[in-house]
Amino acid sequence: MKASMGVDSVALDIMKCSFCGRAFVDANGQRPICADCRDEEERLYKKARDLILDNPGRALSVSAVAEILGVEESKINYFVDHGLFHLVQREKEEECAVLAELLKEKR
Repeated sequence: MKASMGVDSVALDIMKCSFCGRAFVDANGQRPICADCRDEEERLYKKARDLILDNPGRALSVSAVAEILGVEESKINYFVDHGLFHLVQREKEEECAVLAELLKEKR
């Protein structure tokens, strides 16, 4: 969502942060994410990417990655929606077994 308003010939865009959902004013229009979320987005992306890369061949669902990292599924779906991660269909039993194994390893 985006709305524009001009102030002294400077275009300011009012946008909805696609990471947290809050409205924010963006003067440069580069990314649809508020300044408060940029560091968190980068940190979480690196953690999720490392988890996936450290477990090649394992079926990791969005819910499994979210549970292992202790975040909401919507945060992981953000990366999928923006093309940073791609979903592959797996059997539900396979996902559950991998999630249980990874959670056990984490403890």
